[in-house]
Amino acid sequence: MDINLSEFLKEYCPDIPESVRNGRIYKLTYSDNLKKFNFFAEFSSIVPYCDISAFNAAVTKALEVESVSLNPRYPKELFELSCMSDIIERLKREVSVVNGFLNDAEMGINGGNIDIQLKHGGLDMLSKCGFSRKLSQLIYNQFGLSYNINLGGADAVSNDEYDEIIERAAAELPDYSEQLIPEKSPAELHSEAAAAAVPTKAIDKESADLVFDGESAEIIMGKAIRDTPVTISDAVTNLGTKTVIVGDVFAKEIKELRNGKSVVTFSITDYSGSLLVKCFVKAEDKDDLDKLGGIKSGAALLVSGKIDYDEYARDICILANSIIKVKRKQKTDNYPEKRVELHCHSTMSAMDAVTDPVKLINRAAEWGHQAMAITDHGCVQAFPDCMYNMPKNFKVIYGMEAYVVNDIDRELILKKPDDRDFNDEIIIFDVETTGLSFTKDRLTSIAAVKVKNL
Repeated sequence: MDINLSEFLKEYCPDIPESVRNGRIYKLTYSDNLKKFNFFAEFSSIVPYCDISAFNAAVTKALEVESVSLNPRYPKELFELSCMSDIIERLKREVSVVNGFLNDAEMGINGGNIDIQLKHGGLDMLSKCGFSRKLSQLIYNQFGLSYNINLGGADAVSNDEYDEIIERAAAELPDYSEQLIPEKSPAELHSEAAAAAVPTKAIDKESADLVFDGESAEIIMGKAIRDTPVTISDAVTNLGTKTVIVGDVFAKEIKELRNGKSVVTFSITDYSGSLLVKCFVKAEDKDDLDKLGGIKSGAALLVSGKIDYDEYARDICILANSIIKVKRKQKTDNYPEKRVELHCHSTMSAMDAVTDPVKLINRAAEWGHQAMAITDHGCVQAFPDCMYNMPKNFKVIYGMEAYVVNDIDRELILKKPDDRDFNDEIIIFDVETTGLSFTKDRLTSIAAVKVKNL
């Protein structure tokens, strides 16, 4: 194929940038469903990347397809360092991590090498994403020249700097979405956003039976609530209606508005879903604002109000008319014969448990249990806390999930070769008791020492 771009597209898209019109197409590829097209064209002069982007957008819209990509090829003698800015702009669309790191970079051509000195960090990240190889390939595709790309300069960049670079670069990208997609009505946008914000139901509804003590109810705002609460997972399916929910607070935000009012937003969950609760308080209602501000994370709230999608928060919210603070009824163990937990992990078991050991033994004592075994992974750091905070008439069974070797097989212990050196670092662990009886004697000492180069 050897045809002028403007001639080829004159019936479909006559309005293309002037710098692109005289390109000669030498190859055209497309997807099986005819929704993606790639034009490969030769040009006698450098085409600015902004014109290539404009061509891609205009032809995509005219042909009503998913994407169009113009891939230029130029004579070798046109390549110089001034071309690098356009080449890197194109590369940014293919390798997003490039954004921002090459700003103010110093570049130079040294024989068959292009040396790039970075000024804003990112050397490690660019190297990992294969930037040098991809840039070299892009230069070869456009000019037929082979260069080795050598990166140097600053390596590290903080997370905040990286996020700022990516955000700034994203803001500079042209947005052609409005040209390709017909505008939706406000009603359609509202419905889609509301549907997307409905949380996925994570657990069975029955497990969200949040029972509270009615006598503990304290009206924070509004009036008494007589209706039965529903789960959040059910409430979000009936937008635009008045509903009552109950949930635990896990976040709070207070903002003062320009009109003098304050908006208090609570994030609550009943473990079937989570929801935002909004309360608007007038400037003169300082008592209500103080009460709402005094609610802390972990408090249980009974809320009545209209539930709907909030355009400002971009999430489903309940605009509260009444808020009542309640106390949960603590779970109890009502079985006549109490059990003894013989395998319990605490916060000392890394990546396995999140409950403080003292809270564990206190809860077991409240439920009428007589004992509990603390068996953390390879450590005994929970023992002192348990010993000094042991409830009355309660016994802590001190244990551990230990990592041990087979010390029974004599052939294995005495004769199997071992490449480890006697001077390697080892831990010597010592336990002392008043005797050998687990019923009559007590643990008196636990010690560990790390030694090396004995």
